[in-house]
Amino acid sequence: MNWFEKMKLGIRYLKKWGMLPRYVRHNLSPDELVSFVENIDFKVEEVRLLGDKTKALYLRGRKE
Repeated sequence: MNWFEKMKLGIRYLKKWGMLPRYVRHNLSPDELVSFVENIDFKVEEVRLLGDKTKALYLRGRKE
C-alpha cells in the first residue's frame, strides 16, 4: 500500500467513523487485544494477525 492509498484509506475512515478517542490511538498487540476482550467477560476462541504490509488483528470470541 503506497502513501497515497494510505491517505485515501485514512480519509474514508475519518468520514465514516470520525476521530478515535485518545485512549485507543495506539496499535494493539495480539496479547493486549486478548487482555482487553477478556476483561469485558468474553472468552477468546481465536486470534490472528492478518496482512502482509498493512496489519490487522482478527479475534473471535464468545460472551461468557
